[in-house]
Amino acid sequence: MLDFGLLGTLCVRHGDVELTVPRGKQRGVLTKLVTSAGTPVEADELIELFWPGHQYEKALEALYTTMSRVRKLLKRVGAESVLLTTDDGYIIKREAIQTDVKMFLEKVAFARVAEVRGELNAARQCLSEALSLRRPGELLNGVDCPVLVEAEAPPLKRMLTSARERWCGLGLQLGESWDVLPFLNDLAQEDPLNESAHEKLMRALLPTRGQAAALGVYYAIRDRLAEELGIDPGPSLQALYLNIIGATKDDSVLAR
Repeated sequence: MLDFGLLGTLCVRHGDVELTVPRGKQRGVLTKLVTSAGTPVEADELIELFWPGHQYEKALEALYTTMSRVRKLLKRVGAESVLLTTDDGYIIKREAIQTDVKMFLEKVAFARVAEVRGELNAARQCLSEALSLRRPGELLNGVDCPVLVEAEAPPLKRMLTSARERWCGLGLQLGESWDVLPFLNDLAQEDPLNESAHEKLMRALLPTRGQAAALGVYYAIRDRLAEELGIDPGPSLQALYLNIIGATKDDSVLAR
């Protein structure tokens, strides 16, 4: 089984051996094939992605050269068979590889099941294991294809952010406000318009730094939403705000 790491700089492992995939076209083409595993990728699509505007024959020759180098790279660990040539392109055999993205999603699914069962500690542990798969480096770092990076990196980032936020939410339910506070601060700074993250940050601030700090977070996101999107905070965030200022006596709002 060949392992591909996409949650950071591309990493390829076969057993205990790690392959260094050169930056640029090799890393980019291999990333495209891995993210499309099980689905043929036409040569013309690869040319359009990695050699746009080039004369077709020269681009095709460059593609053949790149694929030859990728095959040699895989051959070093006896894994060249995972890459097949089709009638008009190439395909990575899905059943012959494992990706950290697939492992991540599996652990997130396990966390969801545990949470439904009320096993909050187990759910949080599953999310911790999922998040530990994130490696150093920007997502798809060194992939010489802005179009591919723009298509693939944002969904991966949203996936990671969602898991981080869920991990923090479980921490709040377990009474670990101090522990999750710095992580929620990071999430709020990374996405200043993320109401859910700001709401969790407010809930973490209430028992740790008090109402004033929590209200400061509310006022800041309220003003940003008005200035940038022309909208008010959503019902959940407003309900928490009203409870804090004493406009409602529904303690369950604070306990969530």
